[in-house]
Amino acid sequence: MDNNYCIAEVEYRFNGSNWRTFTAKDRLTKGMLTCGLQDDKGNLWFGQFNGLSRYDGTNWQTFTTQDGLAHNTVMAMAKDDKGNLWSGTLGGVSRYNPTKSQ
Repeated sequence: MDNNYCIAEVEYRFNGSNWRTFTAKDRLTKGMLTCGLQDDKGNLWFGQFNGLSRYDGTNWQTFTTQDGLAHNTVMAMAKDDKGNLWSGTLGGVSRYNPTKSQ
């Protein structure tokens, strides 16, 4: 994630001229941020101790074990050359396929 910095329960984004701060007031799930990345569509993804949150530029959506995540604590994230998002959790690795939303 170029120009993005995660500190505690706040995420900062720099677009080259301005900083944007996301907090729980923006519907960022409360909890310590552990990792993050930007996918091929420009969505911002954040791993936390309580799930995986996606910001599409307007709305937040949080994925948890109820959505199929292996564990709610997400410690690492990566994307592959097919656009799949991989999340390393305390319960194993989860894959999110954005074209199938799974």
